[in-house]
Amino acid sequence: MALATIAYLAKRYTALETETADALRDRPADDIAIAHREYRKLTIADEIQNFHRLIERHVRRLIHQPKAIDCCANS
Repeated sequence: MALATIAYLAKRYTALETETADALRDRPADDIAIAHREYRKLTIADEIQNFHRLIERHVRRLIHQPKAIDCCANS
């Protein structure tokens, strides 16, 4: 689920980049709208980074987790 969320956020980030570039090409530029898009891009970039950290912590925890010992196994 986290990877799907990251993919969605990455697409949204790219769309905002395109919207910002289009807005800058069109004159007169609406500075407030452009600033809002840039703010949303930063917010999405932070969310992507947080999801990456979450995944890294989860993977590290799985790697360093002690293996369960089956006390009922016949040797």
